[in-house]
Amino acid sequence: MSNELQLAWDELQTELQTDTIINKEEIMAAIKSESKNPLQKLRYATKIRLYWTIFFAVFCFLGAVLSFNYPRAIFLWGIGFAYYFGGVILVRHHLNKLDDNFDHNIKSLLENYYNRLTKMLSIEELVGTFILPVSVVLGYCLSGVYDGETFTQIFSDAKGIALLMGVMVVFTAIALWGTKRLNYKAYGKYLEQLKTNIDLLNTINK
Repeated sequence: MSNELQLAWDELQTELQTDTIINKEEIMAAIKSESKNPLQKLRYATKIRLYWTIFFAVFCFLGAVLSFNYPRAIFLWGIGFAYYFGGVILVRHHLNKLDDNFDHNIKSLLENYYNRLTKMLSIEELVGTFILPVSVVLGYCLSGVYDGETFTQIFSDAKGIALLMGVMVVFTAIALWGTKRLNYKAYGKYLEQLKTNIDLLNTINK
């Protein structure tokens, strides 16, 4: 009798393990299928972003060259360089393609793409945070020099410095806010989908 109970128990355990494996495989297949669309959307968004970045960089550089005799337009160089560095980051991201073979480690693929894209966006914002304020300050200083003032005179003007600081903070804040909004609109939804799928894979593989 004990042998029959043991056999029945073993059969039950085998069935449970088989059902668990089947359910896990079904979930993995669903995650693979669901992850392809956001990956494709993210790559498409990156490509479009690259084209716009090139366009705005060229536009700003041309504007800066044509406004060479107007020192106040120096901020165009700053914006142009911000777009240029953003373009370099996008190109490196786009050329560094990941293996699209979903038969390989899907978790590793999603994690690598998610981490690389979020890092790219963070670096882009960091570059903008540094370049934009510097370009505003340079524009202010060079316009003063162009009008015949010395740096001592420029920086001794308390009202001018207060205005400069206000413009610098507002301009940079608006630019970064706009960048974050555009990034979220282009990438946010699909990055959230990838993060959800990564979390599901982590739960399954525990």
